[in-house]
Amino acid sequence: MSGEAKHHWIIALDIESFSPRRDPVQRRIRAAMYRVLGGTMERAGLAAADVVSEDRGDCVLVLVRSSVSPVVIAGPFVRELDEGLGEYLQEANEDHAVRLRMALHQGLAASDEHGWSGDAVNTTCRIVDAQPLRDVLASASSARMAFAVSDAVHRAVIRHGHLGQRKPHNAVVFV
Repeated sequence: MSGEAKHHWIIALDIESFSPRRDPVQRRIRAAMYRVLGGTMERAGLAAADVVSEDRGDCVLVLVRSSVSPVVIAGPFVRELDEGLGEYLQEANEDHAVRLRMALHQGLAASDEHGWSGDAVNTTCRIVDAQPLRDVLASASSARMAFAVSDAVHRAVIRHGHLGQRKPHNAVVFV
């Protein structure tokens, strides 16, 4: 069943250095990513009814209804994700460490029986896979994640400082 294209805030989260790890480790860190993500959405105040996700192996695509303020995503969601990763990393050994690249974009996306598609989805996936974002995270050894946004999101949200009440955590690299 195909859905009509609707506007969403689109997030892609991708695990750094996933493929070189052994299969059992990959399964454990995927499970950790989903645990952290679930807690993050709850603590950031994202209602389950406003969010849908699609598994992409070492990446998860999250679509958030356009009625949700992007300030919640760029502020509380990013902070809670970083804090959740920090809590997980306190208990994980080096082989099971999870560091994420996160991309945020917005636009039309449509669902079908296989998942989500649309130019905005493609753009979000290209941002999260971009070599500069990979390089930034790789060079920031103390960071738990790197966060990149599209030009449209930067112009509308980030450049105006709409990141919520608290400042971003130092362990997040903004690109």
